[in-house]
Amino acid sequence: MTGPRPSCSLSIDLDGLEHYCRIYGLDPAAAGDQVYARGLPRLLQLCRETGLPATLFAIGADLQVPSRAAALGQAAAAGFEIANHSLSHRYDLTRLSRDAQEQELDLGAAAITAATGVAPVGFRAPGYTLSGTLLALLRARGYRYDASLLSSLPYYLVKAGALAALRVRGRRSASILGDPRVLLAPRAPFRPGAQPHRRALPAETAELVEIPVSLLPGLGLPLIGGTLFLLGPLALPVLRRLLPGGLAHLHLELHGVDGLSLLEDSLPPGLGAQPDLRLPLATKLARLRAVFELFGRLGPCRTLREVAAEPRWS
Repeated sequence: MTGPRPSCSLSIDLDGLEHYCRIYGLDPAAAGDQVYARGLPRLLQLCRETGLPATLFAIGADLQVPSRAAALGQAAAAGFEIANHSLSHRYDLTRLSRDAQEQELDLGAAAITAATGVAPVGFRAPGYTLSGTLLALLRARGYRYDASLLSSLPYYLVKAGALAALRVRGRRSASILGDPRVLLAPRAPFRPGAQPHRRALPAETAELVEIPVSLLPGLGLPLIGGTLFLLGPLALPVLRRLLPGGLAHLHLELHGVDGLSLLEDSLPPGLGAQPDLRLPLATKLARLRAVFELFGRLGPCRTLREVAAEPRWS
């Protein structure tokens, strides 16, 4: 490994099972509360055991359930950063009116503040879909960073194929594809301009930092839980070979369901459409532990709030 060591970060989206049901055209009423009750505690325990800090993206409406609000408050008290993942996780957030987008931002932040006592300074859009309007709203509210961009061509193509397949089968997904210009966005953290896929021009306001999810160099695969489980036993050797690969920052993104297993956690059978949920829990946790330990050796690990405060991003 040559050159300066990259900084590393881990973020975890706390999307409840009901949101996955909507992706696959299933009845959300069949979803349980396993993400907060089982998945999150397992992932945070791995963070503690490996010394890896994490930023948790919470959905405001989920916190109407007292047990979820209490779990998030405990995570914040333990030192984990809590960021805003909108009020209701509308996949079509960027297609809503400006007033509706403001409500999604503000009520989501209010629910998080009520649960943790700390106002969030970071945001991630549902489904990774971002727009110039949404960025402007974040700037106006003093957010320090956004972490919505996922500029992976393989991911984009797989998502497009999955949405088309569901439509052919007569099942409409709540997810949307988003603007393909995201594929042109910088791969390292940067200060975006009026449009989220390009750097700010000198005349543009650029206080906010965009922290994209990292891609595996040479492969273009996103550094997310699904990729780690897709690679299987090869995940660790591949990561050792490709990372850091000259990257200035490594951003691994997980979801609460990465700490769950279909059979062992009695999830709705239809969620077997999510391949990684079919893996045994012990296998998933062992692979995540190995990756967390590798991140700890690669470079200093920080929350996204700390990454956004680094002066080197332009």
